[in-house]
Amino acid sequence: MKILIVNDDELFTKELKANLTQNRYVVDTALNGQEGWEFVEAQEYDLIVLDVMLPKLDGITFCARLRGKGLQVLVMFLTSRDTSEDKVKGLDAGADDYVVKPVPLAELIARIRALLRRKATTVSPILEWGNLYLEPRTGEVKYANVPLNLTKKEYSLLELFMKDREKIHSQDNILNQLWSFEDEPPTKDTIRTLVKRLRQKLKAANAPDLIETVFGLGYRLNPAFEKASPINSNFNLYSKKLVESARTQNISQNSQNNTITSFTRNYGNPNPQVFVENKQTPIESQIRLLIVDKDKQFIDSLVRDATARGLQTAIAPNLKFARNSLQRVCPDIVLLDISVEEGEDKLIFLEEMSNHVPAIPVLVFTHQELSSDRVALARRKSQGFFHKPISPNRVLEAISKALKPVTKNEAKVMVVDDDRMILRLVRTLLEPWRIKVTTVNNSLQFWDELESVKPDLLILDVQMPNIDGVELCQLLRNDSRWNWLPIVFLTGQRNTDTIQQVFSAGADDFINKPVVAPELIIRIFNRLERNRLLQEQAEINPLTGLPNRQRSTQDLERLLHLANQYQQCFCLVVLKIDDLDKINRNYGHKFGDKMLRRLASLLQKELRTEDIVSSWNGEEFVVGMYGISRGYGVEWLAEVLEMLRLIEFEVAQDTICITFSAGVTQYPEDGSDIQTLYQRAASTMVKAKECGGNCVLPSDWKQLQSDQFPLHKDVILLHQDSAFANSIMEALLTRSYHVHWLKDGKAANKVLIGKSPSLHGKIILLEENLPGLNGLEILKQFKRDKLIQRSKIVWLSTTTTEVEKVMSMGCFDYINVPCNISTFMYRLRHLLEG
Repeated sequence: MKILIVNDDELFTKELKANLTQNRYVVDTALNGQEGWEFVEAQEYDLIVLDVMLPKLDGITFCARLRGKGLQVLVMFLTSRDTSEDKVKGLDAGADDYVVKPVPLAELIARIRALLRRKATTVSPILEWGNLYLEPRTGEVKYANVPLNLTKKEYSLLELFMKDREKIHSQDNILNQLWSFEDEPPTKDTIRTLVKRLRQKLKAANAPDLIETVFGLGYRLNPAFEKASPINSNFNLYSKKLVESARTQNISQNSQNNTITSFTRNYGNPNPQVFVENKQTPIESQIRLLIVDKDKQFIDSLVRDATARGLQTAIAPNLKFARNSLQRVCPDIVLLDISVEEGEDKLIFLEEMSNHVPAIPVLVFTHQELSSDRVALARRKSQGFFHKPISPNRVLEAISKALKPVTKNEAKVMVVDDDRMILRLVRTLLEPWRIKVTTVNNSLQFWDELESVKPDLLILDVQMPNIDGVELCQLLRNDSRWNWLPIVFLTGQRNTDTIQQVFSAGADDFINKPVVAPELIIRIFNRLERNRLLQEQAEINPLTGLPNRQRSTQDLERLLHLANQYQQCFCLVVLKIDDLDKINRNYGHKFGDKMLRRLASLLQKELRTEDIVSSWNGEEFVVGMYGISRGYGVEWLAEVLEMLRLIEFEVAQDTICITFSAGVTQYPEDGSDIQTLYQRAASTMVKAKECGGNCVLPSDWKQLQSDQFPLHKDVILLHQDSAFANSIMEALLTRSYHVHWLKDGKAANKVLIGKSPSLHGKIILLEENLPGLNGLEILKQFKRDKLIQRSKIVWLSTTTTEVEKVMSMGCFDYINVPCNISTFMYRLRHLLEG
């Protein structure tokens, strides 16, 4: 059985994983919700043990998203949140169990076992297959009452076969089920050796060949031995005859009826056509991808990401296998690493793909610089040429672009000619290509039609009554609204003066009458494609490579519409590098530009792929995040800021670090449209700079009133001076919390309790080993003074011995320290906003 633990408490998670592993479970761990979700998208689990308060994606949202996708994996909430309201919220989100910490590990393991038993299809948890017997609770394995002494991996493999007895288990499925992501990944030979060892131990107990190899697919228990057979001295002879007769009758039919549900990748197998299926996407609607490559690491990551996106993948290690599988696979696109073959065969293969009916697009990859081959590849109509290493995400984007239908955004062409036959001919030629053609035979109607149609391309005749085509072309080139419009002249005049006049007026192309259909179509499509590429380029900031204001506004409006439609959060962030003018003045604009590019790269890398990262007004970055509240937007950007501060830049014999200031707004609290949200975020960012910069400020942040009594703080830290306490304070200030640090127990008592305390905190972080008065004594006085009713007390625990005691004394929560600062900050955010 495979379990995923998603918990930000590293010490507890490590201890729980060790205990579960001792109980023969395969365990993966994630320290935040986003990382846990990536595990779920890449792998199947029998149980997910989930904390409620998680960084980046909280447990309730995580569970609700699981159920929203139709995933029925068992979910156990393991959390210190113990109110009835919290439990109802967790169970309503789709959890199968809710366990409150602290809980003894023995009890927790027992509850996990009990929960996993629900997954069994029979009342008894004991697994049986013919004379084979396996007791999951005790780990006992017998064949015909003969005990088998198996290693953990051998036991797990046999349990996998017996639990999912109808399925053919590929080598990759075995790898995914028996090894966690943190383990050293085994080779295919390791899995074959494991199967061989298990077979030998079964044979040593006088068992027949119970594990069947289904050629090209994987392994399973042989259906011929599903029923218990008589145990006698002639058993081996009996079993061999039974195997022979069963193979001829059952193997073919059974192997066809089994669906391969895990990553099936066949390196050098005779059956490279086997596809990886995505359970959520109907097979008819999936894109079929044939990968011709030998790079196992690249293929593994690409297949994993492709499967998550609903693509089917097939693997061929060379062109011979690729050709053999084309008829069975019928791929929509081929990825070809040209280094798999020497000589001209790869070019012949490309020609075969372009001549195939319909043509199959090919994306070419290589590790080498092959400038001479690029011409040959282009001549054979390869759809793209990429150098390795390359990320799977970029490959999938290239696939999406290569397969994008040309007609998705219908092009609009306007034709102006006084010859009605020409108008009809152009319409007849272009409309089958899904181009919308508007014809105008009177040049006086030109401007009205132009404003109405807003074409992507204009075709003009030279000589027309009233206003000729050259005049119209000149007028358009002098009009700022239309000077970008591609203009093609279609005329019967071929003299040099006319051609010179046409191009001097600003024409993009010139086509002679009578019209040659293929020439007209190709020229129109080339011009439309060139114009599309230029428009895309115009929407990208050349310095940062990010979408500019015009382009990103459309994407931000789309996310805002989704937030409104599905009642989700949406936050907009505006940020700027601190003191960029000073950096440009001291070190030059070239260095300042380098800073902007580095920050753009960091934002793209650290934020989610679905987030919109754009560059506005030269030095300003605007980020849109769907499904993220203002508070959690602050957390994401604060993490980016903390990473940026660690980067050192060498310039003019100086070493400098850069920071930024950011303002974060939320829909609908701060505005119902992008412009309003932007204005509020920009003014908040200016406020952050006025506070000294180097911080992320939420739009609801307010300056503390100095005459307020008692002084209200967001967080009060009761901790002796240490590197960890200093890092907590720095992180709190980065997130713009109002904070106060008390390093002595007696001093803390004076200002926090009594008839007129001078200080109040929403959250008080309390360490045990305080000088003057230790944490337990302070907590007793907090309870006596009823401070625990006004503030949330969080115990900073260095050991687990006192946790149960302090929780019973009224602590709201505890955090094991030292721990990851980012994780610590997310816990605080949960406590403040929960």
